[in-house]
Formats: sequence, C-alpha cells, structure tokens
Amino acid sequence: MKRIVVLGLAALVLLPAIDSAVAQEDEWLRFPYKMSVSLEGGIGMPLKPSAFNDLWNASFPVSIAVGYSVMPYVDVKGWLTYAKWSISEIPAKDAIGIGGVTEISGGSVSTLFYGATAKIIPFPNSRMMPYVEVGGGYFQASGEDLTVSRNEQPLLVNSMEGASGPVFLGVFGMEYGFNERWNVFAEFDYYIGFTDSFAPGDLVLNENEDPTEGGDIQIATVVLGMILKI
Repeated sequence: MKRIVVLGLAALVLLPAIDSAVAQEDEWLRFPYKMSVSLEGGIGMPLKPSAFNDLWNASFPVSIAVGYSVMPYVDVKGWLTYAKWSISEIPAKDAIGIGGVTEISGGSVSTLFYGATAKIIPFPNSRMMPYVEVGGGYFQASGEDLTVSRNEQPLLVNSMEGASGPVFLGVFGMEYGFNERWNVFAEFDYYIGFTDSFAPGDLVLNENEDPTEGGDIQIATVVLGMILKI
C-alpha cells in the first residue's frame, strides 16, 4: 500500500514536467470551463457470477455523469449507469433441465450503479487526452420472474432475490476535444459489485434444486460518449 501511495504522489508531481515536454494545443480545450455533463452508451458483458456470464446476453448500458475540474489534471465526477440483461433462451432451456420446454419468458436482470470517481488526465491541454478513473459507489440488481412453459402451459415460475452493495469502478479512456464546448470519448469500464447475495442462477433452477450461492457481480463495458463543457 505504501508503494502505491508513493508512486501515486510521484506521478502527480511529475505530471507537469511531462506535460511541458509535450507539444501543447489551445488552452480552451480544458479551461476556463469548470463543469461538464456527459452521456454515454455502449455494450457490456457480464463476467461474474458464472451463471450470469453463461446464461445472460450482452447488454447496452447507458450512463450520465456530471463532472467538476478540481485542477488541470484532475476531475471529479458523479455518475449513474443502468443496464438490463436479457436471458439467453437456448442455454437457459438446457440449464433448467425440464424436458419438452417450448418457451421461457422473462428472466431479465436489471442493474443500477451510481457513485463518484476521480479522473486523472496527464495531458489536459491536448486534443487527444488519455485518462484513467477510479472510484466507487453503490449498486442495485433485481431479476424479473422467469416462466417456463410447455405448449403454452406454465410449468414453473422462478424468481430471484434482489441484491445490493458497494461497487468499485475502474476506467481507461481516451478523450478528443472538438471545440470550446464539445468533446467525445471512448472508454473501457470495469464494475465490481461487492455482495454475497447476487444469484441470477436462481432464475434457471429446476424444481428439485436448492437456491444457488450468491456472490460478487462483475461487468465489463466498452462505451462511446459526448461531453458538454459548461
């Protein structure tokens, strides 16, 4: 931990020197604007628990954030991300283990993440601005009831208990400055929701199985977005 703190402080001290060694562009790319509003959307993949990874499709999360420039190299942001994950019907039918299933319906999982991050921007006055973000907050997840049918006759209706807990967010991204007001960006986001009760596998249990063991939720997303500087 001490090494990490020392390296972090050293990086902050060296950033101005590194920045001065790089050809700078127009000052308006970052300042004097202090506030920003961003909107982003992309594609996300569930990574954990294993049932979530195996039996649910990719999603299209959307996020909104409000940022404030603390110093040239650091922004702080408050953000909210929502995604709805639909179940993969063919593998889910196999996992349910009831012969002759002709239809499954429902079974989607909704996730809501919100919190704050610190955004580190090594070259704040360049048009191309790589950055990293680290932060945390809270998440909530819930599952829609899943109905298993054979020839339009319901055989089984399963539900999942909701889950919530603290969340960690790590981001790597690249921002491009268009003009005084608008920037665009692309980034990779990694969410970890810490909980012992997230169990989407409960939705695909057959009648003879015990509830699945819960665990952390992990999601990776690749997104594109726009930033309005105020």
